[in-house]
Amino acid sequence: MRLFSDKALPQAELTAIGRHVTDCPECHGLLVSSLREVDSKPPSFTLAPEFWLRHEHLDYDQLVELSEDRLDTDEREAIDAHLGLCSTCQEDVRTFLAFRKEIESELKVPYSPALAPQKPKSRSFWNRFAWKPVYAAAALILAIAFIFGIVALLKRRAELQAGNNPLPQVSPSTQENPRRSSTPPGTNTSTPEPSVVSLNDNGRVIALDKSGKTIGIDEVPTEMRDDIARLLNSERLETPNQKELRGEESGLRGSNEKAPFKLIYRSRVVIPSVQPTLRWESARGATSYRVYISDAHGSEVTKSDALSPDRTNWTVDRPLKRGEVFTWSVIAVIDNKETISPGPSSPEMKFKVLSAKSFEQLQKLRKSGSHLALGVFYAREGLHAEAQREFQILLRENPNSDLVKKLLQQAQTRRSR
Repeated sequence: MRLFSDKALPQAELTAIGRHVTDCPECHGLLVSSLREVDSKPPSFTLAPEFWLRHEHLDYDQLVELSEDRLDTDEREAIDAHLGLCSTCQEDVRTFLAFRKEIESELKVPYSPALAPQKPKSRSFWNRFAWKPVYAAAALILAIAFIFGIVALLKRRAELQAGNNPLPQVSPSTQENPRRSSTPPGTNTSTPEPSVVSLNDNGRVIALDKSGKTIGIDEVPTEMRDDIARLLNSERLETPNQKELRGEESGLRGSNEKAPFKLIYRSRVVIPSVQPTLRWESARGATSYRVYISDAHGSEVTKSDALSPDRTNWTVDRPLKRGEVFTWSVIAVIDNKETISPGPSSPEMKFKVLSAKSFEQLQKLRKSGSHLALGVFYAREGLHAEAQREFQILLRENPNSDLVKKLLQQAQTRRSR
């Protein structure tokens, strides 16, 4: 919350936290406390030249004038103040002075006038180099070194300026973040298609262009991006048949008496956990309960110990196999007789554990934070309650979207079946 108060977070996080604080009284109180702490700190301000001149890095002309002592008093004081703080410019000055010292010895070639041949004064400039070839070599070396020095200083200056320039802030609600683009590699993006559908999704903008490609969910796997594209085009949720979860009546599961209590949860759903918690209603007069879990072939997988009459829930004691369908029932002991629920006249209570492949994909989608992607995934896998929750969040971010309203209605309908 302190980072949020100081605006020291990425724009997407600032937007997401701001929306959350609006609806959460507890976090709003935390924000108020943080702002009070910031306001209680005394303001600080400095007029030290080192602070104001910290970004005034030396260019090549200044290095030359500094080495030849041609700076006036004010310029020299400003450069000395900057050098006292900037290690980069200190290194530039040291390197440049060392370079000048090296080439200075090469330019000072001893030449005795007494030994020099007498030449007519009318000789041209170029003829003089014929008598002093070392001058031409020194000039060539100086020119090459000068070029390399200019290139190195310009490169260093460009790097420093790039590091000092702040990155532009882009509002996720008005412009698309290019780092979230879901355009596949190799796709020509020189003339982007205008978006047909656009939704705000947890600080990002997800859109569908005229070519049928989704934009803004680059971190979502390709398969899920295709599912989202089909959803945005058809406006219909893809859901599994789930015929395997429909309970069948059987006379082998107990007596013909009607069960005096009901099983509540989990039933006829897909769950991500391998050790779910099962719940049932309390049976009047029960002295104990026992929970049984069987696989799709009717073989017993596990069972609970005798549970006390005040217990109406039990967490499976061992991990269940992913991708499998399981049936569960509860036996209550009432008046020293066993009563099973569901009874023989009621459908079996079944649930399915999410497959390993789908669970791995779910973990990636949770990291992306996309409510649209999670809602599509949950609906596709048959987790209708979870899909409804994600679309409710998405509707709060897009209150005027008919598409999101339609998706939420479809998720609610499938959950009630």
